[in-house]
Amino acid sequence: MASNVRSVTMQGWAFFTKSPRDLRHVPYVLDKENQSWRPATRGPNMQARYAFGLNRESRLTEFDIQALIAETGEQDWIDCRNVSKFRSCIEGEIPTSITVTQYDPRLCGLIAITESQPIPWAYRNSTIGMPGKVLYLNVECNTSS
Repeated sequence: MASNVRSVTMQGWAFFTKSPRDLRHVPYVLDKENQSWRPATRGPNMQARYAFGLNRESRLTEFDIQALIAETGEQDWIDCRNVSKFRSCIEGEIPTSITVTQYDPRLCGLIAITESQPIPWAYRNSTIGMPGKVLYLNVECNTSS
């Protein structure tokens, strides 16, 4: 079986997977109606709405995040003792303003992107939050046609 997979995918499954040790970026968007932050992720790729992985739209979240990060610098990140409580880390901070021009921008308005190391398996049930950084942005989206 392994030789059959390698003959079809020369790199094996490594081509299709992401390292579990990579930094974890989670985007949040401020809901203007009720002034609350909500996750801006699209969820797992293996859902019926994404044709069980055939439609790659859910993978665009990572692209959007990287496009925003590329427009900022290290000085724009805010240290945060517990990224799950990022709201307290950005309270009183002024968001960095950037303009994004792309075909179909999805992360617009007030955006917070948390960055942290993945939680080690041994600490999966811990109630202690992970330290990390927060990128607080005011994103103006200009659609290009």
